[in-house]
Amino acid sequence: MENKLQIILLLLVVVFLQSTIVPFFAIGMIQPDITLIFIASIAIYSGQIPATIIGFAIGVTLDLLSGEFFGLSAFTKTLTGFLVGYIYNENRSEIIFSSYQYIVIVGVTALVHNIIYFAIYTQGTSTTFLNAMIDAGFFSALYTLTITFFPMIYFQRKKSSFIK
Repeated sequence: MENKLQIILLLLVVVFLQSTIVPFFAIGMIQPDITLIFIASIAIYSGQIPATIIGFAIGVTLDLLSGEFFGLSAFTKTLTGFLVGYIYNENRSEIIFSSYQYIVIVGVTALVHNIIYFAIYTQGTSTTFLNAMIDAGFFSALYTLTITFFPMIYFQRKKSSFIK
């Protein structure tokens, strides 16, 4: 019960940071998606079902806060949690977090998320899918991937201090 409460509290903190603090770090219109880092981390640490549920909760919350295309973030974040959950292996979680595998997983997760998001978002608009991916999707995934270095370094240091 305590672990679930911690995850819910952390979910609220991540959503708060994504909607209030992260926009200050935007480069033009490009900003990292720390919610994807959180969803991928939950998937690696806890598995597919918790990541899917967390993805849905984050997506609905972001949809309510943004007021745009209601349900799109909920769908894409849920699907992202479900897909990245296939990576779960309880015996390898610590190894993945402290290696470059974590960065690759988050990078691929962000790219797949943005492909699905912009494939739906651009329907019925004058913007093409390719333009949306070039203008925002690819660079947002790259920015998210760059931010992922910080948790990876934290887990590397935590692992190395534990071994000594």
